[in-house]
Amino acid sequence: MRPRYALDWQHKGFPATAHGQEPSELAALGLRVPDDVSTPFAVLRTSALQRNLEAMAAWCRERRVDHAPHVKTTMSPELMRMQLEAGAWGTTAATAWQARVQIELGSRRVMIANECLDEPGLRWLAERVRDDDGLEVLLFVDSRHGIEVLERVAAAVGGTRALGALVDLGVHGGRAGIRDPEQAVQLAEQVAAAKGVQLAGVGGYEGVIAGDRTADGLTAVRTYLQRLRDLALRLAPLVQRPGGGVVTAGGSLFYDLVADELGGLDGMRTVIRPGCYLVHDHGVYARNTDDADHTRPQLRAAMEVWARVLSTPEPGLALADAGRRDISSDAGMPALLAVVRDGRREAPDPGVAVTGFNDQHTFLSLPTDGPTAGLVPQVGDALVLGISHPCTTIDKWRAIALVDDDGTITGAVHTVF
Repeated sequence: MRPRYALDWQHKGFPATAHGQEPSELAALGLRVPDDVSTPFAVLRTSALQRNLEAMAAWCRERRVDHAPHVKTTMSPELMRMQLEAGAWGTTAATAWQARVQIELGSRRVMIANECLDEPGLRWLAERVRDDDGLEVLLFVDSRHGIEVLERVAAAVGGTRALGALVDLGVHGGRAGIRDPEQAVQLAEQVAAAKGVQLAGVGGYEGVIAGDRTADGLTAVRTYLQRLRDLALRLAPLVQRPGGGVVTAGGSLFYDLVADELGGLDGMRTVIRPGCYLVHDHGVYARNTDDADHTRPQLRAAMEVWARVLSTPEPGLALADAGRRDISSDAGMPALLAVVRDGRREAPDPGVAVTGFNDQHTFLSLPTDGPTAGLVPQVGDALVLGISHPCTTIDKWRAIALVDDDGTITGAVHTVF
């Protein structure tokens, strides 16, 4: 049974009329953004979420790859369940704690796409795998020390079911992962010989190679994925996982290249791990999405953060009531999508830009002369901000409203960061 979850004063922006209500009860209240909520206020548009969910699921089926979305993006029980119900093969975590959360919330297969030396966390996972025949946990390794940690955990927990290990192939200057393929083969042999550990395949992460889909970036990513493919072919005979091996890569920018380069390997299941696709954005992912490119799913930005202009203390400057406590800037400043005045949502003047944050303020530069081609924010206006990089905005909210395309609140999701 899922625990009852009700909104209250801990959930930023929701009005008192919503307190004590479960998410399924919100639609009956008829609350609308921005008039009935406090700003700043984060929303997810349900039409965009559903479109993205269906588009990615269909794309994976067509390309014959499996999807284990990286749930760290949202850490939301409701959004994770949506992805599993849409056919996700499993879920991805970065830490043993995240894996535990996902298992507690109902995931039956979790991949820790990271090196994990957290022995208390690993023991909990190993105990669950030992006691639950339907649960699988896979994790990355890149060192003999990592194998020894898994062996100690297995010896302490006992039982006949093992955690699965994926040999992690990295890139020079990147994150974790063995740089040399020959050393990766040697490590795979050590994993296969270890007690209580199962060699499940190979993995990696190409997102550290390039931050945009430039020609040079695409070439560099493909070169790395070809190295990962070659390693997977070499290790396939050593794989001990029932049902065949796993080869996995694919963040939210280059998963199509992963399908191209790693798909169709004999005895190996190709698993991609994009997590940001569900929410998408108006920044880093939007600028790397080409609606004319039908080789990838057509995604739409689902998240907005609403703010209100508090002050225009000098020419060319406006201050709004959202800040770095509410919205991210690690992958670029948010885009000003609209200005809402007297109940009308209109396009802003193109000369208006978000230039910086304090903890509780957004700084906007305003045009000071010449004709305007849209609304210039003034005190009292509501602003609609589009985020760049969903991970570091979502983690600032304990609950996020679901809205229809008219701005009516139809529900909410909560997060467990």
